[in-house]
Amino acid sequence: MTSPTTSLDMAFALLREGRAVDAQEVMVCEVKMVEARHGQNSPEWASAQCDLGHVLLNSGQLREAAECYRAACS
Repeated sequence: MTSPTTSLDMAFALLREGRAVDAQEVMVCEVKMVEARHGQNSPEWASAQCDLGHVLLNSGQLREAAECYRAACS
């Protein structure tokens, strides 16, 4: 098995291990890093928001996932 190569890959690997909080933390850090590098509301930031939304959706946090998707679309 190969090791995860992106933050999203790592987050989903953590989800598969039942570590939803750790997966969310990985993606929140990624969003913050992308925001610092590219700015809020950049395409890169929107993509990172969507990735965080996917992790939240897959961990059963539907309301929080929807907020990420809304932020990405704004």
